[in-house]
Amino acid sequence: MTRGKTAASKDLKLFLKKILPPLVVESVKRVFKKKIWSGDYDSWGQLIDQCSGYSHEVILQKQIESTQAVLSGRAVFERDTCLFYEELFNFPVIASLLRASEEGRLSVIDFGGAFGSTYHQNKSAFGDFSVKWGIVEQLHFVKIGRERFSSDVISFHEDLGSAIRAVQPQVLFSSSTFQYLEKPGEWIEKVISCGVPYILLDRISFNAAPRQRLTKQTVPESIYRAQYPCWFFSEAEFLRFFELQYDLIWQFHSLDQADIDSYFKGFFFRRKDLG
Repeated sequence: MTRGKTAASKDLKLFLKKILPPLVVESVKRVFKKKIWSGDYDSWGQLIDQCSGYSHEVILQKQIESTQAVLSGRAVFERDTCLFYEELFNFPVIASLLRASEEGRLSVIDFGGAFGSTYHQNKSAFGDFSVKWGIVEQLHFVKIGRERFSSDVISFHEDLGSAIRAVQPQVLFSSSTFQYLEKPGEWIEKVISCGVPYILLDRISFNAAPRQRLTKQTVPESIYRAQYPCWFFSEAEFLRFFELQYDLIWQFHSLDQADIDSYFKGFFFRRKDLG
């Protein structure tokens, strides 16, 4: 009986390790050792001097290496620079993108999309669709992206305006980006003002309490050494940004977890005048 329970426990651990992102697995392992998300800060300025930030060179280099591993066939896809060796589709994201597509054409702006992580993870699900995937990123990512990772499908852009002109998007997608911006509300308003027919968000972090919380995130050294500010939003306040111009078509829970009282969700919006 004990052996059966042990085997079942081992099977569960192996299953979770397979389906959960490495950052989540590391979070669970370390929750009683060293916290990854900590603090409840009053302002970004109070925290930023303690952090290396997302623009740190080590993150760029790790992202380059992991993307090269995917493109060379040594891995199926990467996420947060961690490599995956089997297909693991993000079905809510795929369903939303296909809902936004038209007549076999899918054009996407990926705001904060690194070197195309989400595209590479899910590309085989798009079949024979004609896909354009325009990534808006920091300047140093755009420079490297254009030099090494551009293709007939993927392009890199310094700002939303140039991306929209180039891609003519049906949907603006963003995954785990807004919570790492100093003024996320201003960026959300910029995204909304673009007037793209659909907006798809994934892996947005929310505080379990009905208020916004600013934390310091310490990335496990097994991934890379970095610390950066991270918001956990109030879900009600977050959704108010969209209510005047967009209808919420559906929402879904993301697999991400944090070692504070919180949760992660995704949302699929359609512009109101589209009916």
